[in-house]
Amino acid sequence: MASKDRSITWAALVGQRGYTESARIRLQWARYWLPRIEDLMEIICSDETTIQNASSNPNVYLFRRSSEKYRKDLVNRKDHVKPSISLMYWGGIWKTGRTPLVLMHRDENAPRRGYSSISYQLALEEGLLPLYDGTRRFQQDNAKIHVSNSSMTWLMEHAIELLDWPPHSPDMSPIENLWSLLKARIRSRYPYLNSLLKTDANIEELKRCAQVVWRDIDQSLIRGLMESLPNRLHAVIRARGWYTKY
Repeated sequence: MASKDRSITWAALVGQRGYTESARIRLQWARYWLPRIEDLMEIICSDETTIQNASSNPNVYLFRRSSEKYRKDLVNRKDHVKPSISLMYWGGIWKTGRTPLVLMHRDENAPRRGYSSISYQLALEEGLLPLYDGTRRFQQDNAKIHVSNSSMTWLMEHAIELLDWPPHSPDMSPIENLWSLLKARIRSRYPYLNSLLKTDANIEELKRCAQVVWRDIDQSLIRGLMESLPNRLHAVIRARGWYTKY
């Protein structure tokens, strides 16, 4: 999943053999698809993201006078709150449409009751299968629950044409930008979510808000993100396959 991919600090990995190989694969992939960019822009781009009732890393800036530098109410900001509700969602986008925003369910049999290949396949069954007509390639990253034998068999059994995706490449995925926008709009539109405690009613409220904002995103914005793929490939080529800040 993208959240795991984003944990990679590329600058710290320069020279390490495994990530040098990943950069080589990314460069080859970008060079292969750039002449075929019209086909690439028609894919279904998918991913998971965590939506929380409060940001654990809000962008809060505070300007103080020199006489105020020791005031505790200005130094110890209360904006950095720990989210009390955290939900995992799956979604997919393409130039002319989007899937539902699908709530993922934890696997009771997985370690620490986490998300497993079964969780992923259930999300695809709900969100992808009713819409998939075989005319578009399906993109997913290389998270373990995506590329497990179980998930790959499931995709093959349902005749999902899978796009081969390079490793460690959230910078090339337009849906990453959409997740950031979705979360920002949820926080802006429903600021009261920040103060909610974890109750069944409040979990349902966060679910409701997430769905409303997802549905209200204009398709022209999604189209623009998908049409940014040529620029993303050019950026990877300029970076010789290394991670970009696109």
